[in-house]
Amino acid sequence: MAEDTRPGSRSRTVSWADIHEIGAHARKEDYLQGWAEGRYPPPPICESMGIRLVEVGRGRAVFTGTPAEYHYNPMGTVHGGMLSTLIDSACGIACMSLLPHGSRWTTVNLSVSFFRVVTEATGLIRCEGVAVHHGRKIVVADATILSPDGEQVASGRATCLVLDAPR
Repeated sequence: MAEDTRPGSRSRTVSWADIHEIGAHARKEDYLQGWAEGRYPPPPICESMGIRLVEVGRGRAVFTGTPAEYHYNPMGTVHGGMLSTLIDSACGIACMSLLPHGSRWTTVNLSVSFFRVVTEATGLIRCEGVAVHHGRKIVVADATILSPDGEQVASGRATCLVLDAPR
């Protein structure tokens, strides 16, 4: 790809590990804990968005992210997609932590509310997701994003559909 020479152009390089290769060698609980501890690399979405799983437990997951210029929308603030990705990730991993090893799931509904403008100056934000319903086919989790000073930035809810579970 040719270098962008337009005024003000910037670049960013992202690399990632093959998630299928990692998943084939680790049990779910070990993978999630190892991912949070840095023993296993994160999935590609985390690398490209600059977010990190920092805590995980049964029905709970915490992600952090530092808003950067590459998250900006045309108004010069962090795009809601970055915050939505944090919420979807925290809710999804909170749901995943409750499922049997080898289960597959997907988010079927994501609702997000934004309360504050986020920019590079905001600093490290923290998103905690907690499962609030765990059925056989549906798991629901709520998440909240807080700024470094404890102000609520956004909140959301994800509904996850369990696609299959080992018997």
